[in-house]
Amino acid sequence: MEQYYFINSKGEQQGPVSIDELANHNIQPHTPIWKKGMSDWTKAQYIDDVCQKLWPNMHSDSTPPNPENRNYPPRVCPKTYLLESILATIFCCLPLGVVGIVYAAAVETAFNRGDYSIAEENSRKAKRFFYISLWLGIAAIALYLLFMLGVFAFSIAESTCG
Repeated sequence: MEQYYFINSKGEQQGPVSIDELANHNIQPHTPIWKKGMSDWTKAQYIDDVCQKLWPNMHSDSTPPNPENRNYPPRVCPKTYLLESILATIFCCLPLGVVGIVYAAAVETAFNRGDYSIAEENSRKAKRFFYISLWLGIAAIALYLLFMLGVFAFSIAESTCG
């Protein structure tokens, strides 16, 4: 009986399990699976016996994407923007920085799970929230400096007139 290994939703490798046991582990079509004889991890939707067992009404695409194809998911984890988001949270805008941290932390999780498009999307969102937080922080500092300049100018004007 063939033994299968898979990457769970937390990005952890699990197995070996039989094909019958795979159904108990919430395997999705995008879940990376490997068994002896396979050269690399492959999404469940590309493995005929798994696809037939778990989703009998779904037609499997028996040929995985060609790595030369431009649309093939990259094997390099997208930039997380975690450090930038942490610094933006501390120095610029706390609420938006925290949102950036959440998305930044989700990048590697999605990548390890094999969800390359989700990892890229989380990376884009982390970057967006970092920049929004940064610019709001800069704007707040500029407004504060203008306010203090106005207070200083008012106090000088009042002291010379009075």
